Amino acid sequence: MTPVEYWKGAGIKFLDPANEDEEVKGGVTDGVTRIKIEINGLLSLDQKEALVTLEDKGTPPSKEGLGQLCQATTLPSESCNGGLNLPAQSLRVRVNREIEDPERFKAELIYQVPETFVREGRKEIDKEQTERFVMVKVSSIDGAIGVSSRSLQLKRPPVLLVHGIWASGAGEDDSWRLFAQLLNAKQQFFIKKADYKRTNSDHFSTNVLVIPGYIKRVMDAMRSQHLAATKVDIVAHSMGALITLEYCKGNAEACRKQVHKMITIDTPYRGTELADVLIIYRDHKDLFPNQYFNAGLPVSCYAGVEAFVTGYVKVFNVFPHTNLPHPIDLGAVDDLASGRWTEYPFVLVPGGAWQGLPDPATLFPVHTIVGVSSGGLDGYDDDIKALWEKVLSHCGFTRQRVFGVQADENDRIVPRTSQGGRLVEPATEQIDGVDHSSVLRDLRVIDRVKALLDDVAGSPNFSTSP
Repeated sequence: MTPVEYWKGAGIKFLDPANEDEEVKGGVTDGVTRIKIEINGLLSLDQKEALVTLEDKGTPPSKEGLGQLCQATTLPSESCNGGLNLPAQSLRVRVNREIEDPERFKAELIYQVPETFVREGRKEIDKEQTERFVMVKVSSIDGAIGVSSRSLQLKRPPVLLVHGIWASGAGEDDSWRLFAQLLNAKQQFFIKKADYKRTNSDHFSTNVLVIPGYIKRVMDAMRSQHLAATKVDIVAHSMGALITLEYCKGNAEACRKQVHKMITIDTPYRGTELADVLIIYRDHKDLFPNQYFNAGLPVSCYAGVEAFVTGYVKVFNVFPHTNLPHPIDLGAVDDLASGRWTEYPFVLVPGGAWQGLPDPATLFPVHTIVGVSSGGLDGYDDDIKALWEKVLSHCGFTRQRVFGVQADENDRIVPRTSQGGRLVEPATEQIDGVDHSSVLRDLRVIDRVKALLDDVAGSPNFSTSP
């Protein structure tokens, strides 16, 4: 019997069951996305089953990272391989015949994407690729007669960048501009930047809908590219991670289903004493020092802090970038207060809303990058240096006075222990020679984030709690 007589006009479709069975060309490697494979055509009446096999299209081909096949009856909550350690890369599928035309059939099965785009055995090759392909082959049960095949495209999970306080994800003030350009220099990632500039000084709770809104935009973008996707990777700077956790606080199960892994950069998980200082200035000016500085220009300490808060920088003429306000009365500064600053024992600033946020490791795999400025330096970014040299120092504040024992273990905004999120190595790491802003322009940080995005979510580089 020739192949044509055995099976005529067979076709293979890839469908997204999470999107009303819309046809797709592939999916993202988040380890959970499932694609329905639909096979139809003409089949001789003596055949009851077909064999579906996954093969790598690379040269040389690899059996690693192909994904899994399972029966169409497998429930979303069930393991695709029935709890076995070995992935099912070939599967016998029973065919269903049409009543009107018994030789015409349809068969369905489920394909589950692999857990990572970059495979251990092909790391040097995969990490340079923008996509890879898995061949879905249909044949007779004994594999002797090949019937049909189709390539399924695999891409990395999409990446959502979330900025922090007083920052933006778009326009001239885009804090991710250089970071995103260098991260995606080879167009390997789909990147979306969250932007909540209008409320970037407000309470965490005010921004609770930022994350789900942008996750939806990312998923919509994937579908417009005809790719099935379930989860996103989040890279968050500073307060960006905390508003993510604010959303997860009331939507834990949704977060587990939507976030593949999260990488945080200089995030104040336990607040920052600098917020306490600003609150004292705002609420208790009678306690705040107000000596004059700049011998040639009689400007008080109050005026210096006010210039920083309002964005009126001509009083110094040294802030080359900061021409935007840094509001301290809209809630974010209160939420970031450490509650640990004891300069004025009779006016203790309470710890902020960070105290009520969930441990991210209980939600999804997380890695924290901790930025530390070198001892003796006021920072690397012009604005941060000016904040310390032209404002805080003239108010009598030193890093020792603000950060105490961590005077030289901070990024000039957030102390090291707050940034770590209580994780242990290798799920946390320290990058020296950066401050809170320059960290997003540091090539070491960008290269490290890229490597972490390509790492499997279950690796020791990510912390998870049961």
